[in-house]
Amino acid sequence: RQLTFTMIVSYLCEDFEQAQECEKELRKDEQKAEPLYLFRLLYSGLILYNPQSGSRSSQRLADKTLTALEKYCEMGNKNALHMLLLLKAERLATQKRHKKKTWIERVRSCFDEAIRAAGRGGVLSIQALANERAGAFHLAFGDSNWAVSYLSRAHTLYQNWGAAGKARQMEEKYTDLIQVSSGRSSGLTSGIRSRQRVSAKHLRNSASQQLQMESPIITTT
Repeated sequence: RQLTFTMIVSYLCEDFEQAQECEKELRKDEQKAEPLYLFRLLYSGLILYNPQSGSRSSQRLADKTLTALEKYCEMGNKNALHMLLLLKAERLATQKRHKKKTWIERVRSCFDEAIRAAGRGGVLSIQALANERAGAFHLAFGDSNWAVSYLSRAHTLYQNWGAAGKARQMEEKYTDLIQVSSGRSSGLTSGIRSRQRVSAKHLRNSASQQLQMESPIITTT
């Protein structure tokens, strides 16, 4: 379980190298009974679909994790649905099509499905992550309007989830894009302007604590 936590937090902290190492280690040990197993499938898939993984074998392994989530959905596990939808959106986002506009709209629609499903399930971490991934996707293609919308929502959701370190990280990374709500603007805006580097330890602790609180409601049953 600790290795799964480390993989997830490393991914959220954008320490892709460590996240990748954890994913490789976890592949050697299938513990389907662990409370975080569905999270483990999701984040393994996200890591493997990431272009930095850079190999066809990684793509095939990612497809296997997606298939595993599909099986849980077929068995009636509602906890797996939003994770499956997010992973499907991520897979489509890595498979660029010739008709760019149509493809981007399809990817956006898939992310929106995942966001809505996570919202219905009350899983703030996945709702925030799906918004963040959608924002990053649109930003990569120069669509700042959609990027601002998704990234601002992700920032708010990470705050609501209690992952203050992750929210601060987003403020630093997307200083000119995140729109802070008026209710919390004064403290957050000063944080954005100061551009103080977020402590890696604080960021990891923040995400770890919130995952431990959320994991009991995400089970494989």
